[in-house]
Amino acid sequence: MRRPSPAIAIAVAALVIAMSGTAVAATGGTFILGRSNRATTVTSLSNSKGTALKLSSRHGTPPLTVGNSVRVPKLNASELGGIAANGFVTGSGAAAGDIAKLTGPGETVLARGASSVLIGVCDGDNATGALMFIEEASGSVVWWNFNVVSTSSAQDVTVTPESTSDFVVVAQATDGSAVSTYTAAQTYNSGTDTCSFSAQVLTTR
Repeated sequence: MRRPSPAIAIAVAALVIAMSGTAVAATGGTFILGRSNRATTVTSLSNSKGTALKLSSRHGTPPLTVGNSVRVPKLNASELGGIAANGFVTGSGAAAGDIAKLTGPGETVLARGASSVLIGVCDGDNATGALMFIEEASGSVVWWNFNVVSTSSAQDVTVTPESTSDFVVVAQATDGSAVSTYTAAQTYNSGTDTCSFSAQVLTTR
């Protein structure tokens, strides 16, 4: 029997190792799919005509995993937690809000913008219900409730009528170089003489 050449011996050995499922590819070697590959330097992939890498996986499984929690520089994504980028506050903006319940007459701060404040008022003793107003506004205020659109440049602006009915309002206060957008709701329970408010403000610059 003729003795196999060195090339054939190396090829057979590589095939046996590949079939064993162990790590076979080292720095400068061949990247083998379906096997564990190792290297001591960074492996790069480039495509001068388009996307360099596309990963696909079975439904319900991630197409990519990483080995630790170190932040990946310059990693961009169109969604975070299933939420698109336009669903987050960007730039130097901030979001805040509150839920409040008042029994009988009184008032409470619901949300603070850049230089404006949304306040809820309960006027239960007179059975006139609840209302909300914005104070300390340094610029104009525009607000929408039901089918009413109003605007004012006054420092204190009532954005919902004093009412026992439920109201939802969206108001924007221009505070210098910032815009504070308030989204709020009010309800009044005549049986318990209670006013309930929920509000959120989004401030962008």
